[in-house]
Amino acid sequence: MSNKLTMGEDSETPKITRQEVVDALRKGKASGEPSPYADGTPEAAAAQDLLDKWYKQVEEDSKAVGTEVAKIAGVVEMNTILIEAGYNDPEMLGQAIEWLYNDLWQAQDLGPEGEDLYIQIADKIMELEGPDGQELDEDSQDEYDRIKASRK
Repeated sequence: MSNKLTMGEDSETPKITRQEVVDALRKGKASGEPSPYADGTPEAAAAQDLLDKWYKQVEEDSKAVGTEVAKIAGVVEMNTILIEAGYNDPEMLGQAIEWLYNDLWQAQDLGPEGEDLYIQIADKIMELEGPDGQELDEDSQDEYDRIKASRK
């Protein structure tokens, strides 16, 4: 997503980047662990530990910003990281899309304040669905088209 949260600018603790977590998860998967939540190899255990710390960091940073948009954006970041790391089997992909729809509807409930985030989430859903996947559900597509048209 292009509008990512800035993580922990005032903290003395070094912040974990999304890319560090993605790289660690990819190493865990390459070590033979089929699940991002498994810790049967040293690489997978390290990835799981880093993922847990990053989730907590995203939650804290979203809370520190203090807006509903930041809260939802943080959840979107957490809901898509496993897919980005290569855990994109049909079950995991389906779950991620389902979670993103929940995030999409929450962004819509924010009204004009959530429109940028709505577009970002909708674009991510369509990207994950792929060229042969379904488009957004009808109501979500109508809202997407309305927001896009209002920006021309």
